[in-house]
Amino acid sequence: MAKVTSTKPQYIGIDIESNFFPRASTLPVNIRFETQSVLDLPKEWTNKFTLVHQRLLISGLRRHEWEPQLSKSYIESSNQVDGFNSLAKYWDLLCKFGDDAGLMFRDLAIKLPGFLKQSGFVDIHEDTFGTPLGAWANRDGVDGKDDILGILQGFKTPILRGGGYSVVGSEAEYDGLLQEISKEVDVTPGSTALWTTFWARKPSANEWDRTNHYNVVDKPKDSARQEMTRTPRVPQEKRLLLKYEDPPWATFRVQHAPGTVFGYTLPTSILRPSCGNPEPA
Repeated sequence: MAKVTSTKPQYIGIDIESNFFPRASTLPVNIRFETQSVLDLPKEWTNKFTLVHQRLLISGLRRHEWEPQLSKSYIESSNQVDGFNSLAKYWDLLCKFGDDAGLMFRDLAIKLPGFLKQSGFVDIHEDTFGTPLGAWANRDGVDGKDDILGILQGFKTPILRGGGYSVVGSEAEYDGLLQEISKEVDVTPGSTALWTTFWARKPSANEWDRTNHYNVVDKPKDSARQEMTRTPRVPQEKRLLLKYEDPPWATFRVQHAPGTVFGYTLPTSILRPSCGNPEPA
């Protein structure tokens, strides 16, 4: 994204581990990476960002941390897998692990809009899209499968540390389950990972009444009254939505309107086969 938007916007990427950062020599001049936690962002970042985008925090934040995390960002699904034995088995394993660790694998997609609203965001939207998994979808499908399996591989140590949750009993069983998933998606056209992108906007100071949380819309100059409406209004000419995708799942939504835009992408079902080829996102 930094490469295609010239050098004027400045980008800051953060993670709690610097091991995942790309080499500095490969980065455009307008982007840098810092070791930071989304739960403890620097105070000097307050009101400094036009766009805040996050992804895959579903695997890092516990249930009680979601609302505080969204409040920090304000400053700046349990889908059933049908017909796939290994996928259903892994989803059961992942949910049991998530419940034990306090992660919201089952219901974050349902509750995140409410969290955003409670944190003060407005114009909350969501978009669910699919990315193909498996050799049947050629290069895109292989890349998507490898990315997903890489994520699942990262869960191996904490899952085995938790005893396998009566689903797997050893490292060999865990690795075997991932191999079965790989084979299933390769030979089943329509195998798809579903992701949901949420985006919302921090209201500008002059449009948001802090007492009753109504939107304030100015009347013409010849009227001293102001109209109060429950739906925050953005002028039509400022409702341009720009979409940038970094395959296979990162989606950035930029809303050209006053205030900060918050964007977040998460998987709504880890692996979900569908009938026929998935529609492009």
